[in-house]
Amino acid sequence: KVSLSARGVFNLNHVAVRKLEQPEAVTLFYDIHKRVIGMKTTEPWRTNAFPLRIKNKMRTRSVNARSFCKHFEIKVLRTVEFNNVTVGEDGVMRLNLNDITVIGKEREPAEGSDRD
Repeated sequence: KVSLSARGVFNLNHVAVRKLEQPEAVTLFYDIHKRVIGMKTTEPWRTNAFPLRIKNKMRTRSVNARSFCKHFEIKVLRTVEFNNVTVGEDGVMRLNLNDITVIGKEREPAEGSDRD
């Protein structure tokens, strides 16, 4: 499973991490026309590398990609889980924004906001 939060954080379960061959860091790509995010293992010292952080003791990893999401204007209002995650022969994990399931709770409006 791979999910993306409204704050631009990807969470990868142990199966997804294993499919990427236990990376320390990934490079992210985005196909604007197909709305597909690509994630590929890379060395952590590379310029565009996003390090994987240990989220909990369960082998889950997170990638803080807020800058990537902001750059490409990728916005989700609630946490979403990607369906049909694939890793091609090129080693790129494909995350299709057109094939997601909303799993996060709706955020409460900030106190004092004008939202009804």
